[in-house]
Amino acid sequence: MLGMRSFKNAMACMMFITGCATPQKVEGPAPKVRDRWVIYYDNALPAEHFKGYGLVVFDRIYHPDFTILKNKTTLLAYVSAGEIAGDSPDVATLEADKLLLHHNTHWNSHAVDLRAPVWQQMVLAQVADAKARGFDGVMIDTIESPIHMIRPLEKPDMQAAAANLIRSIRKQFPDMKIMLNRGFDILPLIAGEIDYALAESICAQTELAIGQSTLLPESAYRKSVDMLQQMKRKAPQLKLYTLDYWNMEDAKGVHSIYRQQREAGFIPYVSTPDLRKHTPEPLLGKSKHVVHALSEDSHA
Repeated sequence: MLGMRSFKNAMACMMFITGCATPQKVEGPAPKVRDRWVIYYDNALPAEHFKGYGLVVFDRIYHPDFTILKNKTTLLAYVSAGEIAGDSPDVATLEADKLLLHHNTHWNSHAVDLRAPVWQQMVLAQVADAKARGFDGVMIDTIESPIHMIRPLEKPDMQAAAANLIRSIRKQFPDMKIMLNRGFDILPLIAGEIDYALAESICAQTELAIGQSTLLPESAYRKSVDMLQQMKRKAPQLKLYTLDYWNMEDAKGVHSIYRQQREAGFIPYVSTPDLRKHTPEPLLGKSKHVVHALSEDSHA
């Protein structure tokens, strides 16, 4: 996927006594539909596959026909607000105007200057397209990429531009749901303007070059939790979601992340970085065997 990749170099593998690293065997019923969400950037699976989720994020263009999910599941379209794909026809225009700040070779994408009106209009056009395609809202990604790429003295201007872009989306599309991924620098400014805050990779970090995920220190995780809970107090309407990446064959480790995030008051999803596969939550039942609870009835 584009964006969703604010990863640092992986640290040495370790397990912590507290925090995200505590694996536990949990028994009991699966979470209800409204407390489950998924993000899926492909169109290979039919929409029926996602009937057991309260919220689904699809790619804006490459997605299954989701008619069957309408009015039952909140459907959000992926919108990249801070980066553009390297193969986009608009790259040449932005490059000519010197608006490209950084080339991410791993994802072949470019961070774009959020202050430029031409780019703001491109982002708003993505939102308009999502609405025309029948989505209930958008998941705004990569908005922090330009903020991190700019010189320190220019950061306040870039942060203000990012916040104003979110406000413009809310003003022009008042009925559309808005989820913001990370963007922690501007979250205090726009918490009241959005419906959902998505905190990606606050529990585990991934080194994409080797595909290895490791747990963040408890202190770093707690800092993110405290900030997000503070935002919830500031904007009670805000729903808090998390996205972490882990080895999906490690069912106990995945389950531990789900447990930890739910205990902090979040609605979690654990997957792999490309997000082009559906990775259902592994549940540890009384038999201590790992099962994948997918049916709508089991989560209702």
